[in-house]
Amino acid sequence: MKKVMTRGEFWALMDRLVEERHVVGVVEKSPGHYVFDRLKSIEQVANDYLPTILPPKKYLLPQTDPLFRYNRETSAMEPVEAFEEIVVFGVRPCDITALAIVTERMLDGEPDEAVRARRDAMTIIGWDCKHPCDEHSFCESVGSLDPDYGYDVLVRDIGGRKLVIETGSPKGDHLVKDVGRLFDEADKAMLASYMAQRNASFPKKLDIPISDAPLLFTGTDENPFWDELADKCYSCGTCTTVCPTCYCFDVHEEIELDMKHGTRVRTWDSCQLDEFAEVATGENFREERVERVRHRLQRKFNYQFTRTGQSHCVGCGRCARACLVGIDPVDVVNTLAQTQTIG
Repeated sequence: MKKVMTRGEFWALMDRLVEERHVVGVVEKSPGHYVFDRLKSIEQVANDYLPTILPPKKYLLPQTDPLFRYNRETSAMEPVEAFEEIVVFGVRPCDITALAIVTERMLDGEPDEAVRARRDAMTIIGWDCKHPCDEHSFCESVGSLDPDYGYDVLVRDIGGRKLVIETGSPKGDHLVKDVGRLFDEADKAMLASYMAQRNASFPKKLDIPISDAPLLFTGTDENPFWDELADKCYSCGTCTTVCPTCYCFDVHEEIELDMKHGTRVRTWDSCQLDEFAEVATGENFREERVERVRHRLQRKFNYQFTRTGQSHCVGCGRCARACLVGIDPVDVVNTLAQTQTIG
């Protein structure tokens, strides 16, 4: 369903939501640094912001996630927490896409019930990008600028004091049912003009269609470019920490002093850390830095893409922005495109 609201109508709706529910949105933590945090007032919200330090994935898959408590003597287990209903407001299209990717991967095979429960408890209100949010962003080039699912409400500021509100779920329909008016032909023409101008404003692009990425990356293991990239990399794991589609984790036990009770805790992990692929015998399947650097990019543009039909890089630019030595996935793809024959 598409509706049209004035800015006043929409912000009045958000005011009510902040008063009545747990709403998180983007706030400026320090000059030029933004985070998702709980809102006390809708006036805290930053609409035109650089990518947040961490993506909203942290509400779906927290950095530290107590899975359950247990009694070692009786083998009894109990959940650590109930999953609170939250509204995540101001989610950019790339992060909407990323949340959908992480949800799908965590529910593949044996579904992760904690992730399922959190997603069911989450209402996502997205905010479209009128222009690139950052010099490193290339979401238009990887196809994540216009998600067709993964949100409850998506807001587009088309100008003329009008907001186009698109709903993507029954939750979204219910949220806006009493506000605004239905989309009409005049609005359709204005939206088409807005979309054309917006798409043209994204200059940072891959030199190949994103659909060709798996073919480009296949058979590149011996390309000397990977060694050059690894020579620069610090293996610090920052890129995977800020990535909205990385979901690797470690699990450890926190045993209480009585040695009878404990908590199983999940924490984020990184394939870029040298011990990540080490197994119990001491063998390390990606001991060399070049293997880890190559693996991360292959996983985004080849392995998972081949398996699911979707790029697992959403073009948010966070990794390039956070990288201490300026490794940028756009440069990686475009350099390979110059040195590799596709197919």
